[in-house]
Amino acid sequence: MRVNPSIVVSLALVMEHAFGAASPRANGAGIDHITSATLAAALDSTMRSGSKGVMFRLSDDRHAQYLMNRRTAPSAIELHCEWDDLLFVRAGAGTLSHSRRVQGPTMYGYGEWRATRLVGPIESTITMGDVVRIPAGTAHQVQPLGDVPLVYLVVKVRTVEEGVCGSLDALRRKNGN
Repeated sequence: MRVNPSIVVSLALVMEHAFGAASPRANGAGIDHITSATLAAALDSTMRSGSKGVMFRLSDDRHAQYLMNRRTAPSAIELHCEWDDLLFVRAGAGTLSHSRRVQGPTMYGYGEWRATRLVGPIESTITMGDVVRIPAGTAHQVQPLGDVPLVYLVVKVRTVEEGVCGSLDALRRKNGN
């Protein structure tokens, strides 16, 4: 999978701003700041057998959420209508399958869906150090490869686009959910 270098530089600047030590938190308002020590502790905790991950918190403005996930088995097929997912692979390797179409969608929560199958999936191998953005409305599944758990930081950012799950939202309304 080829990544546009300008996207990587922009993403690095966003991450430095969000998590970097050079960005002090002014009066506790305005930015989210997770220190490198906190991330390292979460990675260490997540690498332990039996752990499924660490959820940090929903941001004060409710526009971002942070999780450290540990996969030893495939994830559910997920589709988020309001969140872009940024994955930062911290350990291991895996396969990311994604598609804009699914079969058997089931509402999991408001703006959150699970499905039984991806239709015409595209697969990418992801490894330590990779950064992946999964736009809202893109169904996806993460599966680890090998014996080492796949561990990745997920930064969920509320999308500015509306209607990315149009047909699923219509299905939700039709069923009275």
